[in-house]
Amino acid sequence: YYSRGLDDNGNAANFVESEQILEVQNKIHSYVQVRGSVPIFWGQKISNTKPQPKIILTRTMDSTTPAFAKHFNGLHDSYGYVHILNLLSNKKKERILSEAYQDQLVRYKHVEVMNYSFFDFHEICGNKHFERVEYIFDRIDVPIRESLDLFSFYCSENGNLENWQTGVFRTNCLDCLDRTNVAQSTIAKEVLSKMLENIGYRVSIDYGTQFGSLFRLLWADNGDNISISYAGTGAMKSGYTRSGKRSFGGMMDDVGKSINRMYINKFKDTSKELVINMFLGNIEEEISYKNLSREDVWAARQLEFHKRQFTTSQNVQLFIGTWNVNQQPPIKNFDNWLSPVYGGGVTSDHNLINVYIIGFQEIDDLNPIYSKDREKSRSWERMLLADINRRRSPDNEVILVVSDQMSGLAICVYVAKEESSFFRNVGLEKYKSGVGGLAGNKGSINVRFDYKDSSFCFICAHLPAGRSKIENRIDEYHNIMNNVIFKLNGRKNIMDHDYIFWIGDLNFRMAQTRQFVLQQTKRSNYDYLLEVDQLNIAKRERKAFVGFNEGKINFAPTYKFDIGTDRYDTSEKRRIPGYTDRILYQSTINGKIFQKYYLSGEMYASDHRPVMSLLDIEVLTINEEQKRELEIFFYRESRNNPEIIDRIHDPELSKKPWDYDGSLAKLESVDEVVEATNEKQKEVLELLETASKILNKLTLSFGRNDVIMALVNLWNGTFQTIVNFLGSLSNEQISYSLTTVINSLLFSFCNTAISVVDPQPEPSLINIGNNDINE
Repeated sequence: YYSRGLDDNGNAANFVESEQILEVQNKIHSYVQVRGSVPIFWGQKISNTKPQPKIILTRTMDSTTPAFAKHFNGLHDSYGYVHILNLLSNKKKERILSEAYQDQLVRYKHVEVMNYSFFDFHEICGNKHFERVEYIFDRIDVPIRESLDLFSFYCSENGNLENWQTGVFRTNCLDCLDRTNVAQSTIAKEVLSKMLENIGYRVSIDYGTQFGSLFRLLWADNGDNISISYAGTGAMKSGYTRSGKRSFGGMMDDVGKSINRMYINKFKDTSKELVINMFLGNIEEEISYKNLSREDVWAARQLEFHKRQFTTSQNVQLFIGTWNVNQQPPIKNFDNWLSPVYGGGVTSDHNLINVYIIGFQEIDDLNPIYSKDREKSRSWERMLLADINRRRSPDNEVILVVSDQMSGLAICVYVAKEESSFFRNVGLEKYKSGVGGLAGNKGSINVRFDYKDSSFCFICAHLPAGRSKIENRIDEYHNIMNNVIFKLNGRKNIMDHDYIFWIGDLNFRMAQTRQFVLQQTKRSNYDYLLEVDQLNIAKRERKAFVGFNEGKINFAPTYKFDIGTDRYDTSEKRRIPGYTDRILYQSTINGKIFQKYYLSGEMYASDHRPVMSLLDIEVLTINEEQKRELEIFFYRESRNNPEIIDRIHDPELSKKPWDYDGSLAKLESVDEVVEATNEKQKEVLELLETASKILNKLTLSFGRNDVIMALVNLWNGTFQTIVNFLGSLSNEQISYSLTTVINSLLFSFCNTAISVVDPQPEPSLINIGNNDINE
């Protein structure tokens, strides 16, 4: 990618302030201009076949508005009035940016302190007549002459202020380099004439004069320095800035720079970007602990361990839905998908839902080479947006934050409008697996975002079809998990997120006969079906989706139906019904996830049934001031009390903070208590041994409430894994002695947790001990 646009804090790419200062004796004049990328969310995808990367808008206009407003509010606070000079081409490739720019200006609330001029540099100046850039003063729809006179310039004499500059020109082209340099130097030349007149100097700065040559050299060097920092070469068109005319030599110089830029972008920018991101702290995983001092490692890990001390939490509701629509057009009624009845006749209150994640498969023709027509997915997006907002209060509508399509795959993310400012660092990456990775008929569309200070990642996937293709599906799962990198978001991978969700037509089938599946479905014996479900088998054998949870399935297989009916496939192929459509999740930070429902919708437009889930999820907000105070405290502790650091003996530095006191007792294995009689029991015992170790550590933690809560969270995660695993076993695979050990551990943990908290038991621990133990 070429990184362009702006970020969620309103900072624009390649934003540069240039100040021209004229000092004569005791009199100082100054004039400021700024340049910056078009302040919307966009980028350019590098292509191996096209020299000019395609421009991609990475957010919807609704979700762009908060960051756009932050950007211009900052400009107004710093400079006052702002006059935008947009030099983009009016041709299709760049027009998309100008149209988006103007769309945001219409939405902006403070347009009374702004002005906008459009000047198609390529159309008017071409490749030879750069002198025509002076048309910006008088010969365009919104000339800049009036603003030039209005803004004036700074002037002081002997320290006494005589005049202020009251506004600023904000100039942009595509990369804010070459065209912008020419335009800014032209404005600066006009202002310099006014400065010289103000002190009574009659010096010509026309091209060909000595003073004019010095002026042009100054601005040409300025353009080259900015360009070298951003693109790796000097500025193109600088020959005109230096000489005042466009020459054949200048054109050839631009050709050489263009080729050099292409080489740098292709082969050198990746490492350069990596260094910049590391410097800015955007790629934490690249900073190895081995490269830091022991003090730094200890302080950093202590800060991570005590995270709860500088964060607050709240629960947000996520609606997640997935549907293989079999290329059908949008339907008119989404009731059975968006507002299912659950829990004895309850329907969800949509005003309480913060985020909607909707994934589609087969939304369009599964052209293996990739369909570029997004009209079908946009039709679904519009219908869903209208339907969701119909279910919400008029003052609590949602907006579409991000959406995209890859052949038959599509995803859209809606968020409550009032909370859109909490959404930051939205990223989207596509992973094509069809035709050896060249086509998008199979693969995944992957979306990530930060909601407040918690990070989310959603993988909307369509895995290889066919009952016998289970190994292909498992391989594809690992390929996606290992290869998806969010390049515009600090090169984060999937596991770098706090919450991760897999949704889509994962295509796992039943390892049983059609007759067996139909019989058990008719009897609603879904547990029997899940025993022979290929995805559950893969999980039990730890081949795929290890660590991912799935809600209890109390609905019939979602595939394959005769369209328009509730009959399973009666075609010649008579496919075996299966749970192909799934929603799985995990938290890498042991964050709280409570699933309100996991259902399938009775909708007959496709040969698949949609699947949906409503979840309460814990989201964190960091108090930066408290975090900084704690960080300073730990750094001081690490330097003032080096004996703390000396307790670390592990060269891999892999121990957790509660290991650093060196007081771990010898732990006995659970295997000595009960003997495993089969492989399934052995796997449970390994998990129980981990739980036993946590319990031993807990007994050593009296009064250390931070340590206790960390252990509680670790215990909860471990025991959730045990519970999920036990739920997948048959009664024959669980012995009485094994359940006795589990019960014993649970009671011991709850009693110990309550006893070691100082001074009073945490309410959550009391509840665990008194209410949840039987369950």
